[in-house]
Amino acid sequence: MSVKCIFYDCVGPLLIKNPKIKVGPLVVQIDQLCGSAVNDKEFWLDIKKKFNLTSDMVNKITDEIAESYVVNEPMWEFHRKIRTRYKTAVINNGTFTIFNRWIKKYKMMDSFDGLFNSAKLGVRKPDKQIFDICTNEMGVSLAESVLLDDSQYNVDGAISAGMLGVYYQPSRHSEFEANIKKLLGPR
Repeated sequence: MSVKCIFYDCVGPLLIKNPKIKVGPLVVQIDQLCGSAVNDKEFWLDIKKKFNLTSDMVNKITDEIAESYVVNEPMWEFHRKIRTRYKTAVINNGTFTIFNRWIKKYKMMDSFDGLFNSAKLGVRKPDKQIFDICTNEMGVSLAESVLLDDSQYNVDGAISAGMLGVYYQPSRHSEFEANIKKLLGPR
């Protein structure tokens, strides 16, 4: 069966840390916790309680986290090349508060056919349920889909669910392009 839809993880493949922006240890710690969010409201209430933060402090931290990432230009260039040949979507594990800022800042609604978030769906990668939801919404089967993710754990979950999976490392983008061309075949 041929690939009809490419799903990107957000952080890693599409967005990378901006080396020019340094954030404090609390922001780093909260950023690392964001990927676990399966309910935005509960996640931020827990963060406020755990770190004894006010709403204003949380807003400042979410701004800092969102601004500490920039586009991974090689992946966006790859995306622009394949965009007209495949359906494309993003599956983000993380808080919708930050993901929504990236959607607006990087005009993702104009660049992708689907945008999916664990905190909106109530389930996160690598759970098969999130892949079922996303492929169903995109009108493709699991076997017609490939996940590009910087987490081998998520890639393995996608493969176990019946998708193709490609482990992505931003520092090895040219190797990724050579491998993905073999996987996708001529088109």
